[in-house]
Amino acid sequence: MTRLFRRMLAAPDYLEDIEKSEKLMAIIYRTSPEEYLRQQTAIFNRPDSTETLATIDCPALIISGELDQITPPVVHEEMAGKLPNAQLEIISGAGHLSTLEAGETVGPAIRN
Repeated sequence: MTRLFRRMLAAPDYLEDIEKSEKLMAIIYRTSPEEYLRQQTAIFNRPDSTETLATIDCPALIISGELDQITPPVVHEEMAGKLPNAQLEIISGAGHLSTLEAGETVGPAIRN
């Protein structure tokens, strides 16, 4: 499960770097099966708030990894289209964990 999950989380280039890949595996292994089950249960049971997006009038930054397999950029594009004041940043070469994979790009985007 961990090996499969890992491939869905990060871009291939990130996983090919042994040090980075080991860091990701350490993060995954710190999560107990019970914690993982709670996380997944919360994700699957949360209400769909898509229609609420149109009511948010403050500036919003949506960040998506270009190679995100879990929440692909098309999902983030749809969200950005529903938010009145959204900025969408697609992080080139990153997967689902763009803050971990491309912090040097994500950090400045958040600061700006």
